[in-house]
Amino acid sequence: MIKSILLTTALLLSTGTVAHAFGISDYLILEDIGPYRQTPEVEFMGKLVARKPACLQGGDDISGIYNSCRISYAGGAGNLSITVEARVYKSGQWILHDLEDAFRDHEKFHALLDPNVRVRTINGKNLFVASVGGGKTYTWGSGKNVRIEIRYSTYSKNKPEPMDVVKAYLAKYPSTMTLKESEFRSKAHSEQWLREEMNRHLWLAEQQFTLASAGISDINEVLKDIVDNLEMFLSYREHFYAVKASSNQEFLVERLDAEDAPAIKNLLNEYKTWWSENKTREFLLETPDSSADLPTPEPDPCPSSLTAPNS
Repeated sequence: MIKSILLTTALLLSTGTVAHAFGISDYLILEDIGPYRQTPEVEFMGKLVARKPACLQGGDDISGIYNSCRISYAGGAGNLSITVEARVYKSGQWILHDLEDAFRDHEKFHALLDPNVRVRTINGKNLFVASVGGGKTYTWGSGKNVRIEIRYSTYSKNKPEPMDVVKAYLAKYPSTMTLKESEFRSKAHSEQWLREEMNRHLWLAEQQFTLASAGISDINEVLKDIVDNLEMFLSYREHFYAVKASSNQEFLVERLDAEDAPAIKNLLNEYKTWWSENKTREFLLETPDSSADLPTPEPDPCPSSLTAPNS
């Protein structure tokens, strides 16, 4: 999935402080948690690797990552090595959408959910739990702009989960996820997520133009990312709304090669108008084993303000 480019260089804060005078302790639990001791090193491929608690400042101006802080713990009955990451976003506009993004096979457009992911309720709070090998990853959103991820790996499936760590962070950052497992698996929820994904690509393209207009980035340096997002929108539109994409995609590439930012901005505005008028239309959400014939695609709509090439 096309993501936005990194506009600012992440800075590793060896002092353990982050912007606005927040310290690592504002994001992480620096003390031992039950039988799990906070550790400055973790095991990786049979070797101990230093990993002191630290925060990354700067992040991605488009998706809104503001600070990302990590810490490691080890111990417990299974002698597990655990990593906790707390992400604090500038804006929570896409946080719940992004939580689910990692669990969907959206590259194939039908966005099937990973069968190894479940919505679980722990201490009365809902969170995503993904099983990978013998380990697990626990992910949830808290409030409007915090994302927590706790993960561990093990070759043994019989080792106990690090519930002390999970519950401690649920207490520090209570999950505000209301999604239940039955809703998570529903067709209606998948449709909602995919509509949001289409909208997000238009939003990302518009944000790139906004940042360039403000002088934060060079428009010619971000045009490729803008076109990538618009092409993804067109591909989704063809797949779920049966609107042929080829002429528009070819035209976008031509305008990109010519560094024609105004023409690309006009196309973005046309797609936004189409989306506003059509986003509630019937959604052609198919499954990989569906044998139903899809409708014949609509003609490829040429940009109204420009002459598009023939398909």
